[in-house]
Amino acid sequence: MVKPPLLVATRNVGKQREIALILADIPYRVIFLDEAGILESAEEDRLEDAGSFEGNARRKVEYFARRSKLPTIAEDSGIEVFSLGGQPGVHSKRFAMPARDQDAANNEELLRRLAGAQRERRRARYRCCVAFMDRPGMLLVVPSAEAQEVEVGGQIRPRFEFRDTTSVGNGYFTSMRARGHVTARLDEGVSIMFQVQDVRIWGEETSTLSDFSANQLDLHQGYLDVASSGAVTYAVRAGRQEINFGGQRLVGAVDWSQQGRTFDALRLSADGPLGRVELLAAVIAHDITPAHDDTEYFWGLHGQLESGIPGTLDRYGFLNDVGTLGTEQYTLGGRWWGRVGSITYRAEGSYQTGDRAGDKVSAFMLGGRLGLSLAGGDADLVLWYDYLSGDEDTADTKVKVFDTLFATNHKFYGLADLFLNIPQETAGRGLQDAAVKGGANIGDDARIAVEFHSFRLAQDLGLITPRLGEEVDVTLSFRLGRNLRLWGGYSGVFVQDGLGEIGRLTQNVNWFY
Repeated sequence: MVKPPLLVATRNVGKQREIALILADIPYRVIFLDEAGILESAEEDRLEDAGSFEGNARRKVEYFARRSKLPTIAEDSGIEVFSLGGQPGVHSKRFAMPARDQDAANNEELLRRLAGAQRERRRARYRCCVAFMDRPGMLLVVPSAEAQEVEVGGQIRPRFEFRDTTSVGNGYFTSMRARGHVTARLDEGVSIMFQVQDVRIWGEETSTLSDFSANQLDLHQGYLDVASSGAVTYAVRAGRQEINFGGQRLVGAVDWSQQGRTFDALRLSADGPLGRVELLAAVIAHDITPAHDDTEYFWGLHGQLESGIPGTLDRYGFLNDVGTLGTEQYTLGGRWWGRVGSITYRAEGSYQTGDRAGDKVSAFMLGGRLGLSLAGGDADLVLWYDYLSGDEDTADTKVKVFDTLFATNHKFYGLADLFLNIPQETAGRGLQDAAVKGGANIGDDARIAVEFHSFRLAQDLGLITPRLGEEVDVTLSFRLGRNLRLWGGYSGVFVQDGLGEIGRLTQNVNWFY
């Protein structure tokens, strides 16, 4: 028996292959446009400007059914990223600027817009709408199928630690983070996220039977996202939220700590072909609450824009404002980073000016990183240097020590966390960190990483030596399943006289976790 023809109106070879498999058992002979003798025309580009998957699918099926005089199926589909207001959506095929390899360009543009984004901002769904026309006037449109619009998730992260020096917390203990979250899409371009957490030390309660107050439970994140769609996506995020800018050098979520850091903030962003710009307004402290005597605001402007040079250039400006303490400090800077073949690079610098606690500020930070990917990407070697300016005279009214603001310093200045709070933990004398880092994959599911840091003060006037010490960090990580990871590590700090002179440590530190 000869099967009647069914035209599938797509020129996408990948879709043709998949649809042919799906329709293999139907009582029709599936044919495509070339086989039906329908040559490509300029009119086809205008079939996908209806503004919706349903509208595009309807226009395509009507057009090709009219040209072929055959029963016809057409579809329109795409990826919708919630935090981008549903983009690329109906523009998935031409999301990026026109390119020879359009699919690769689209993927690269989407990854660029999501660069550095936390997991919650990467949530997306695939939507597809199918239309069928048997003959003129007989049209069936199947509404686009949507992925689940409510996500429930969580994390349990116990960590055992041992330190052998009383200077930074003697002994051993187990801490634990427990988090749960719900993310829901309420409407087109509107979603909410709610995340609670409990952080505790095992054994801290008098009795788990009698203590049921849940006084460690806290709102970690809770925010509203509203985003537009179009060639340029505008978005607003309002509420308590994690924020990471520029590799977390100055603003980060400090995820290594069990409690992490969040901001009560409003963020405005614009995403387009030329890059991404974000405006931040955060309330750090407010004197209306019993916990604070002063009100502190933190303002920020961060841009990742096309610059006409290889790599990516981040530019930023931040303002710390505590009027009652005489603080109006500006931080301006940039970060240039990228990859050329097997070589990765990063160069960054920041300058601080204004007033800090009533004193004039003139401070800076410089950093550089050069990496080499080895063994086909399974290993890497990195050279690293950071310079944070310090005060040669801490008694005068001129502040020259750089403030790392709300950084994730655990990522930069050694895993033993000797310098989480700069400038306080360097006695206002700044810091130099020269490091060599390397890592290698062990099979498909394990990795080892080793770091060596040499720490010195940036200013050593009045001290015997600026040398603070050396640190060696070794980390092993294992992937035991899709959602199960295991980490272990050792850090050794070999103290030099400078660390004791500034009142920090006089004996070596060994830390296991």
